[in-house]
Amino acid sequence: MRKLLILLFALLPLFYASSEVAKNQLTTMLVKIFPEIRKGYIDLNQNGKLDTDTEVNEIIPETSVKDSILQAKEILDFIILNYTYIPLDKLISVQKALKQTQQTIPELIALNYKSRIDTIVKKKRELEANGLYLTPSALKAALAKEDKYITTMVLAYKKEGNNLEKGFADARDSLFAMIEQGYPLPPSLGEEEKDILVSIMINTIIKEGTQKPAKVKVAIKTLGKLQAASAVSYLIGLINKPGLRIDSIRALGEIGNDEALKILLSELNTENDRNTRIAIINAIGRIGSSASVSRLFSLLKPDKNGKIDSEILKASLEALVNTADKGYQDRNLQETFKNYLTSADPQLRILAIKGLSNFNNTATSGKLFSLLKKENSENVRIALIKALNKLNFSGTIPAFIGILRNNSTPDKERRAVISALGNNKSGDKALTFIITALGSTDKDVRNAAAAALIKLYKTHPDSVVSGLNRSLVRSKDKQTLTAGTAVLAQLGNEKSLPLLIPLLSSQYPQVKKNVTWALYRIHSRSNIRAVDELKKLVKSDTEYLSVRINAVRALGAIGLDSPQLKVWETLLDVIKLRSDKFTALRTFAVESLGELREANPAVINTLAKIAERDPNTEIKKTAVLAIRKIAVEDRDVENSLARVFKKNSDIELRIRVLEALGDMFSPRTAELASDILKQELTASQKKRIIYALYQVGTEPELSLIIDMARDKVLTGYIEALLSNSNTDILLPLINKRLRSESNNTIISMLESLSAEIEGSY
Repeated sequence: MRKLLILLFALLPLFYASSEVAKNQLTTMLVKIFPEIRKGYIDLNQNGKLDTDTEVNEIIPETSVKDSILQAKEILDFIILNYTYIPLDKLISVQKALKQTQQTIPELIALNYKSRIDTIVKKKRELEANGLYLTPSALKAALAKEDKYITTMVLAYKKEGNNLEKGFADARDSLFAMIEQGYPLPPSLGEEEKDILVSIMINTIIKEGTQKPAKVKVAIKTLGKLQAASAVSYLIGLINKPGLRIDSIRALGEIGNDEALKILLSELNTENDRNTRIAIINAIGRIGSSASVSRLFSLLKPDKNGKIDSEILKASLEALVNTADKGYQDRNLQETFKNYLTSADPQLRILAIKGLSNFNNTATSGKLFSLLKKENSENVRIALIKALNKLNFSGTIPAFIGILRNNSTPDKERRAVISALGNNKSGDKALTFIITALGSTDKDVRNAAAAALIKLYKTHPDSVVSGLNRSLVRSKDKQTLTAGTAVLAQLGNEKSLPLLIPLLSSQYPQVKKNVTWALYRIHSRSNIRAVDELKKLVKSDTEYLSVRINAVRALGAIGLDSPQLKVWETLLDVIKLRSDKFTALRTFAVESLGELREANPAVINTLAKIAERDPNTEIKKTAVLAIRKIAVEDRDVENSLARVFKKNSDIELRIRVLEALGDMFSPRTAELASDILKQELTASQKKRIIYALYQVGTEPELSLIIDMARDKVLTGYIEALLSNSNTDILLPLINKRLRSESNNTIISMLESLSAEIEGSY
């Protein structure tokens, strides 16, 4: 949940300049590991740039000293906070840097951070054991890349041309490389795509054999992920080959059909190696078939020498738990789980509890509930908490409240209870205790409470908002106010306004940042006081930049102005700021002027000047979009926009100018559109230009649209628009064009339009 709060409430500046870094031995080493620190961020998405639309805040905040210089402590805090997204090799380099530091102050910093960095390196290793851990944006980009490779292979396979061989092979090898690195397959593969991938993987197994074991391993793992039943016979051929046996066993478990189960049970009967037997048992458990229950039961019993392997026992019991999870209900199975509740081994007790959580009856619930009162192991108690929540025992909520009331409850157990309450339909009965946990000294407890409140809001919105309001209005605690306002910001409920507005004057910057973001998301026009308070924050030179940015965005989202409020004046004052650090603030001020729809001459003239003269292309684009939203018809503005178009080569800026001119019904639209059509454009860009021309709708614009119909991709879109244009202009134009037109696509469209128009009379 820590990550979720960062994702939702941290605002990324749209632009960045070089950042100054404190000069010492430690920061020098950190910059070598992360060169982008010089630009004020760490590339969590691993795409070589600062993303402005990402869900993760890549900007390193100034948390130690607000001096526009990044300190080593601030960089290390950021690394610790976001370690899950940072490659393991870089974390290890940070670990080494701390050990190599010798200067006095950096040495003290290294001493302070060493154990925390050691911990995250260990945690990262554990995460990577289950594959890559990517930011949402990086995962999305990776899946898109895989989709592209798969599409290339599918098309090449269909067309079968010799000229497509290289493209197919390159796409296949690139996909293999990504799978080998741990990237997941796209989740929404069609049957045709799956079939081709299965064929490729089987072909790899046949062709590569033992020559390229790494590639064969990738193929085996992929066949498992695809649950390819047709691959079972090929996996049988690999199951006894050194280095491929375990992977083949796991793949059979993932495929999970009757044939795979039969093979695994057979292998279990003959296998003597302990680790391999455990792998087979795990695969059998993954299948979760009732056909394997009797064999798994036999593994729980001592051998002929009266001994039992503890790891085999655990693997077998876990396999039975998985079988119960799949819906298999049996009295013997239930009794077996009960027998292990008294085991001296906590891991076996946990497995027994997990298994019993599938048997929803009063006796089972009562048994687990009684254990909760006397169990000493924290991990076992957490398993009991999860099981009781799943069974929804009548005494569960009171028991959970009792745990939260107890000041001696460990934080780990407290988190488990709070998370369980968030997933319980009656969790609202414990709202007071969940909200109290927002002030915990333990960050993970606070995050668990926030996550629980957000989940409970879906079924109990009024209770959650009113509960938060009551608690926060009385609170003076920084942690509670910060975490609570972050939740309210995510919820965006208008009923929280009476609480949020007074908190705009909070002494805590993060609280104000959350509150301003909440007001942006609520965008209610019902409270003038909110606008007044936001204006004060925007004007304050001593206010944190992130708070001012959020306040500017909130003013635009609320969209409320009047002769008394004069929000537009406040925004114009912001736009006059010239330092690079105010670039994001200025950009959002321009955007908010557009949202206000204030057709004030001073606003229009300022936006026109920005569009024409500002050195930053992104601000130019925002200014043009703001002009379009205001929808003013002004000849001076038209001329200014025309100059912007002619002086700039940026395609997006030029298209935005055309869209603004189109909405202004400007006769300059067709002239300028003719010019941009000489550039290389995508179909979607052309459609935007077509609509701008359609908005004006006189003969020059319609004639240019007809010319663009040569592109068959656009013909249907153009015909649909033209059929709704002014027929008094269109019909004579059609008749004129039909007398001279030579392009068959255009002729066909014009004839269709003519017939439609004449048929409507």
